[in-house]
Amino acid sequence: MTVSYWADLASIKAWKAHAEHQEAQRLGHQQWYQHFKTRIAKVERDYAI
Repeated sequence: MTVSYWADLASIKAWKAHAEHQEAQRLGHQQWYQHFKTRIAKVERDYAI
């Protein structure tokens, strides 16, 4: 599992469109992953003790 945090949806879209990321994604699909799932969620609260 991988977790990424982004400032906004525009940042996510820019990362998705980046050429190096697209190549890494293509290789991942080709060589390692049969299935994958992407979930984009908004963090409403984050705290630690």
